[in-house]
Amino acid sequence: MSTAYDPITAKHYAAYRPSLHLPILQKCLDEKSRYAYGLDVGCGTGQSALALSHFCEKVMAIDPSTAMLENTIPHDQIEYRPCNGQDLDFEPNTFDIITFAGSLYYSKSQHLLDQVLQVAKSNAMVLIYDFMIVLDPTLEQLGLTPPTKQQLNYEPEVDFSGLEMQNLQLHNKVKEEAFLEISPTNLSHLLLADNDHYAILASKFGEADLFEKLTERLQGTARSDTLQIGALIYYTLYSRSQPRTL
Repeated sequence: MSTAYDPITAKHYAAYRPSLHLPILQKCLDEKSRYAYGLDVGCGTGQSALALSHFCEKVMAIDPSTAMLENTIPHDQIEYRPCNGQDLDFEPNTFDIITFAGSLYYSKSQHLLDQVLQVAKSNAMVLIYDFMIVLDPTLEQLGLTPPTKQQLNYEPEVDFSGLEMQNLQLHNKVKEEAFLEISPTNLSHLLLADNDHYAILASKFGEADLFEKLTERLQGTARSDTLQIGALIYYTLYSRSQPRTL
């Protein structure tokens, strides 16, 4: 998993995240489902763990970034713990549901999948999900050239395909479009939470008072108190099946 978030971008990440984690979980999981113990791998500042807590009695949330963990959202049902991004240092057959919210791209490996299968209980759910806010039109309005897909070096549709998935059953793989109403202030936080976008914006407007300057520019483009932006939602749902016996 990435540790690229520095204290500046991590603070913007913590200040605002689109409220899509819970709606995505509600799409993927039965709203009546309750799990005893969930694991959120790559929890960031805790939005994904907080969403998972709506379905779990207890959530273990892990992330390799200390900058992210220092900005996590406290919650009685959630325990936050640092990790190295590959090893799930938990007892076998521990978790009823395991989620990756925008984190699997940075950590996908056969070793990690084997770890997931080891710590998941039989019939546990494994959910990989992500969303991409469509920010290119905003950057273009600001007179900037958006980074290419190759520059971003990120793939939101990543799942466990291509790995040995014995004992992992695929249930669903979905890509959907959504739209959000967002204030200029929160759109500034969203743009500055990404290292690539931060670099582009800092080169244009300078790092000094960048958040304030960007917010003022965005307010100038808004026809009301909010702006509408698009989003793409991705999720893949698996379940842990019983090992086959010969």
